[in-house]
Amino acid sequence: MSCGLTGHFPGVEVVFYFRTMRILLARIRNPHQFDILFAAFSTVMFLLITSWIAYDARLGNVLWLQGRDYPGGPMAYLISPSMRPYNQYDAAVTIILQQMTDGLMVSPSGFM
Repeated sequence: MSCGLTGHFPGVEVVFYFRTMRILLARIRNPHQFDILFAAFSTVMFLLITSWIAYDARLGNVLWLQGRDYPGGPMAYLISPSMRPYNQYDAAVTIILQQMTDGLMVSPSGFM
């Protein structure tokens, strides 16, 4: 759970995404070979990160407001069985994002 992301970076993420799309789509008449790949990759990353930040904000609400009276406190509530879907989604999105960026870095296409 990263509370700093839910408070500060969503606006920066949106600006980076739309600036990237503006640059990539500005060359629509004479596209580079990997413009479509980068546009699709950026869109998938944007959607995953946005959903992860929204889910993380919801997790903070559930954890600190609804789980405050849980025996053992909010941290005991975090590891309780009722929190497994939240924890699994967080882990799954993180793994997918890491695999996508690693795949882009080690791709043999040579587009860098």
